[in-house]
Amino acid sequence: NPSPTDFKREMRRDSYQVVALTFTQLMLGKVMEMARWLKREYPDVELVLGGYGTSLFTEKFPLVEELRGLSDQICEGEGLAFFRTYLKERWGVDGPLRKLTQDLVPARNSLFRNRRPLFRQLVFVSGLGCVHGCDFCSTSHHFKKRHIKLFSGEELFKSIAAQAARHPDIQSAVIYDADFLARR
Repeated sequence: NPSPTDFKREMRRDSYQVVALTFTQLMLGKVMEMARWLKREYPDVELVLGGYGTSLFTEKFPLVEELRGLSDQICEGEGLAFFRTYLKERWGVDGPLRKLTQDLVPARNSLFRNRRPLFRQLVFVSGLGCVHGCDFCSTSHHFKKRHIKLFSGEELFKSIAAQAARHPDIQSAVIYDADFLARR
């Protein structure tokens, strides 16, 4: 979640062939600014968009259509499978699948996204999507009313234990999974 300034600095610092941005609906303005700048300054860099914000592409609003036109690829749904296919088609990269692991930097939580953190938290994702299909829910829409299990209960427990040992000063953790309590 870089600021547009940090994003521009990073783009100028290195040479990229592909830039992938994940976003939510609330970040549309920020992603538009980044996409417009990227395509103006680096027109040959391929732009891949993903995340829950891609559910906006079901609508025909002018801003959404502009963003669609700026993007080269749109990843709707689970990103790992998308990028495995993308890498194989784009560069012929195809190899054995590594076991999925979670080794995330602890999240800094602050009040109203200011820079002064209130606490740090371990973050885990045990599954993606939701089978319930509530009409207000971007999770159900994004994964087409499917749930994709990423880790078994045992694997999730081992991951939490490993991260807790690695970051003993952190007293809080969150597990993201819309169907978490629905699965024994």
